[in-house]
Amino acid sequence: MSSELFREWELYDRITRANHMRHAEIEGGARASLARRGGPVRVLDLGCGDGRAAAAVLAGSRVSEYVGVDLSAGALDLHARRPAPGLDPDAATRRLVCGDIAGTLATLPARAFDVVLAGFSLHHFPTDAKAGVLDDIARVLAAGGWLIWGDTVRAEGETRAAFLARLFDEVRETWVAATPAEREQFIAHIGEFDYPEPWSWMTAALAARGLASAEVIYQDGFYVSLVARA
Repeated sequence: MSSELFREWELYDRITRANHMRHAEIEGGARASLARRGGPVRVLDLGCGDGRAAAAVLAGSRVSEYVGVDLSAGALDLHARRPAPGLDPDAATRRLVCGDIAGTLATLPARAFDVVLAGFSLHHFPTDAKAGVLDDIARVLAAGGWLIWGDTVRAEGETRAAFLARLFDEVRETWVAATPAEREQFIAHIGEFDYPEPWSWMTAALAARGLASAEVIYQDGFYVSLVARA
């Protein structure tokens, strides 16, 4: 593993462990919801990274199949070193795909998954592209399937620029697990790649694709996590 990759994931691990992006609440709520759902479940994880989040979210679930998708081959290498997610790692087949989310989704068969996880990955798509990704998520979900979506969320009527300005202040003031220079790295990345939507857009887009009854797992002024059912 390259030193650059190690530094990248070590920094992100520091941020998540410090709970600056509310991973504890989002992952804990998702884990509790999935434990009530039962199983076994076939899981598609969009933007799976190194698998730490999947391990937390699926800790109480019986997983029969797990497919993780991420652009980072290095992150997937770290993922492969972990046990497969779920209560019984030996009972789950795991496939890790190095590729972009939209392109990979388009290749997957319809109704192939019971649960789709999208943790801090869909905000990378501008609105029109995000709508296309949601089309494919709805297509690959089996009847009765769940989308668990955790992400940044804009206030109603708030522009992207206004939201990002608020978030940048939050990062600079509260992300104490990162150095000031590292916080500026995050801010540069967010400013270039993040396209959060308001809650009203998220729920309307989901309902239009038959993913209704969106249930809030967690929400604050910056982040939201929901379950939408097919």
